[in-house]
Amino acid sequence: MESIKIKVSLNRELDSDPKKVSLLFDSSSLLPEIILSDDTTNDLKNFFNSIFNYIINNKKIIEFQLDDGGTDIFKEVADDIITQLNAEMKLSENNFIEFLELID
Repeated sequence: MESIKIKVSLNRELDSDPKKVSLLFDSSSLLPEIILSDDTTNDLKNFFNSIFNYIINNKKIIEFQLDDGGTDIFKEVADDIITQLNAEMKLSENNFIEFLELID
């Protein structure tokens, strides 16, 4: 399956009230942000639904690339999340291929 690289940036709004830290995805991907500083999971549900729809509609697996020069704990957490997302994409690739064959 063909892949597409999507850049991810780490947004730190540490002076706002409440503080907000989130992962923002290249706007062309239309993927919603993941808010790391919020303990609700609605953004994650929306994100994973969007990933599924993106892969089905574009027939391309996603490889995320973090673009952040920070050295703080937020960067470490973001690196771990991106690494895990990319691993899950690779593990799910064959399932997406099979699914796409079924709906074509």
